[in-house]
Order: sequence, then structure tokens, then C-alpha cells
Amino acid sequence: MPKVALSLQAAKDKESDILSKLSKVQQASKTHKQQTKLNQQRHEWIEQLRSQRRDAKRLEEELRNLTESLNFVKEMEQAKAETDELANNTWFQVNGVRQLMTQLRSRNPERLQKAPAQALALQDIFTSVAAALGGQGMALAAQAYEFESELRSERRALRSSGALAAGPSSTAAPTHDG
Repeated sequence: MPKVALSLQAAKDKESDILSKLSKVQQASKTHKQQTKLNQQRHEWIEQLRSQRRDAKRLEEELRNLTESLNFVKEMEQAKAETDELANNTWFQVNGVRQLMTQLRSRNPERLQKAPAQALALQDIFTSVAAALGGQGMALAAQAYEFESELRSERRALRSSGALAAGPSSTAAPTHDG
């Protein structure tokens, strides 16, 4: 009988050995599953980070473009305000000269001959009005030239992008801006 007792004892030892190894395997499996879940979570976070960085770059580019366009709009508004102010000042001066001329027509011409200082003052006024009108004309001519230059460059850009999009087989006739 001692053999059976030894076998029973050996079986119990074997069973406890197997159970301890099984618990180690289960523990390792649990740890591996947790590590896999953590790795998956890290991977998702990395993908979210990349996506957010792409979005941030896109939004920064949009913001930069909008800022540039707003600056352009502000510059255009400022230029328009300056042009309007110059035109208003010029027309204010012209209207003042018109009123002065109306008053001079109703005055006695002999009185003007007796006061040559008034004639010199009138000559100064007419000179300043002529200078203001000349300056306004030059400013308008310069602005028209700038607009025409911008228009030509935009047309060239549109034509070159249209030519690239249409390809070399395009049959559009070339035009010249001058």
C-alpha cells in the first residue's frame, strides 16, 4: 500500500504544481490582455493626436488666409477712405470757388479794380484749386494704372491655370493684354 499512498501524494504534488503553473499562465494571459488593451489605447491616442495636428495645421492655414484677405480688405477700405477724403476735400474747394464766383458776379467790377489784393487772393485760390484738381487727377490715374496691372496679372494667372487644367490640347485662342 505504500505505493498507492506515494502515488496519491505524487498526484497531489503534481496537481498543485499544475495548478500553480496554470495560475501563472492565467496571470500572464491577464497581463498580456491588459498590455494589449493599453497598446490599443495608446495607438488610438496617437491617431487622435495626428488627426488633431492635421486639423490644427489646416485651421492655421485658413486663419492665415483669412487674415491676409482681411488685411487686404482693410487696405482697400483705407485706400477708399483716403481717396474719398481727397475727393471730398477737392469738391469742397471747388464748391467754395463756385460760391466765391457767384459772389464776385454780383459785385461791382470797379471795386475789384480798386482793391488789387483781392485779385491776388483770388488768383491764389484758383491756383490752389487747380493744383488740388490736378493732384486728384494724378491720384486717380495712378490708381487706375494699379487696378489695370492687378487685372492683367489676375488674367494671366487664370489663363495659366486654365491652360494647365485644359492641357496642351486646348483650342482656345490666345489673347493679349497689352
